[in-house]
Amino acid sequence: MGFDNILEIKYIEVFKYFKLIDGELYRVALDKSTPYLRKVELTTKGKYHKTVYFKGKMIKAHRLIWCLYHKKDIQEGYIVDHIDGNRFNNNPDNLREVTLRENNQNKESHRQGIPVGTSYHKLKKKYQADICIGDENIYLGDYVNRNVAAMAYKLACIYISKYTGDREKFREFIKRKLRELPH
Repeated sequence: MGFDNILEIKYIEVFKYFKLIDGELYRVALDKSTPYLRKVELTTKGKYHKTVYFKGKMIKAHRLIWCLYHKKDIQEGYIVDHIDGNRFNNNPDNLREVTLRENNQNKESHRQGIPVGTSYHKLKKKYQADICIGDENIYLGDYVNRNVAAMAYKLACIYISKYTGDREKFREFIKRKLRELPH
């Protein structure tokens, strides 16, 4: 089961079935006359997140833990980020509610010095620049030099108001602005 069919987590609902005690996740077992707590063994799907099943759907454990710890829902338009970048470290102190943009800025590559808005494309052996506007990821081009890719991203941030929905025109506008810069 993939994560594209994830159950939305509502605190008021999960609070009935799960408890967070000393950073450990417990399920409230309601199948006896007296409810009791059973420690949840989280499943790991490859290199991704620890998960738990709830109402027949797979949910990311860090989202559930964040909701239980903060006793509220994740705000619309926000996600839960692992501060240290370790997807298996679900300690509540390592989890924070952020925008997708903030989460992307916390990628391992950026913590290792690759500028925000850029990534290294191994097959092309070039740096790629992208910017996210709303839910839309806009490819800004491939560059031999990481600093030029970072400059393309910075220009896109400066001229973001010029974006009209046409990716190709925006990409060409940014490339033209790059050429206009003094060398």
